[in-house]
Amino acid sequence: MECHEVKIWMVDEDRWASHIAEKAYHHIAACVNCKKLYDLNDLVEIQTHISLRQISPPPDLLARVKTEIQSTETKRFHPTLRSAYMRLAPAFALMAICLLIILNPFSGQIGGLGEIGSHALANHIDTEVPMSFRTDQISDVSGWFSKRLGFPIRIPDGVTRKFQLLGGRECDLGKKKAAYLYYNRQGEKISLFIINYRDLDFSLSPKRTYTVYDRGYEITIWLQGTLCYTLVK
Repeated sequence: MECHEVKIWMVDEDRWASHIAEKAYHHIAACVNCKKLYDLNDLVEIQTHISLRQISPPPDLLARVKTEIQSTETKRFHPTLRSAYMRLAPAFALMAICLLIILNPFSGQIGGLGEIGSHALANHIDTEVPMSFRTDQISDVSGWFSKRLGFPIRIPDGVTRKFQLLGGRECDLGKKKAAYLYYNRQGEKISLFIINYRDLDFSLSPKRTYTVYDRGYEITIWLQGTLCYTLVK
């Protein structure tokens, strides 16, 4: 499979036969440019999901979608990469709309476990933004974040014992500022996000640990004192 065919496949991955998907994944594993594009596609999808959840759909949208589904189900169509090429323009137009939504995010608190998990995962898979510091550059990591974020940061002892801290930076979880710590576990990237509990628009029990699974990642969320922790691995 060539690069241009992989780009066509990414427009609507689910509609293709399994053998085409296998060829696409094989190409992505060997092609640096397509791997970057695939990761970016994942990031756009996550951010689009977050943004669209905050929009109230038009009252007649559900009826229109049902009508379209029923119309599509009556047609027999066997897609090929060649025939899909002619349909790329509408798909990229939709992507442009989605990017417009992403670049103009709504304000407000984080509204649920799924939302905070999606925000954290978007940062976790974004490899373009570098760390602001490495552990050999500063001695007081908690103080570095507390000074910049405006609330006291405490790093959980359990995380420090299990994983090797590499560095960190500030990041945004939606419209809210958070501490982002990079960890390593035998070559695997682990991300820890720390946010002020007051920035959440939902309740968490300090006696529970919450787990969300998204795209093969395990996202663990818990409350400790006035801080909410989110671990992605």
